[in-house]
Amino acid sequence: MVDNTPANISNALVAPAAKNAPVYNLAGQQVDASYKGVVIKNGKKYVQK
Repeated sequence: MVDNTPANISNALVAPAAKNAPVYNLAGQQVDASYKGVVIKNGKKYVQK
């Protein structure tokens, strides 16, 4: 019989995202915060107008 309970895993902590994280365009180039268009910040895509 197999025990399906996780071993040695306690409360997982997620680090808060940095407020001044770098911003990238879809070409992977680092851009300024004033860049207009689709950007990637903290691994997520956003549309900046």
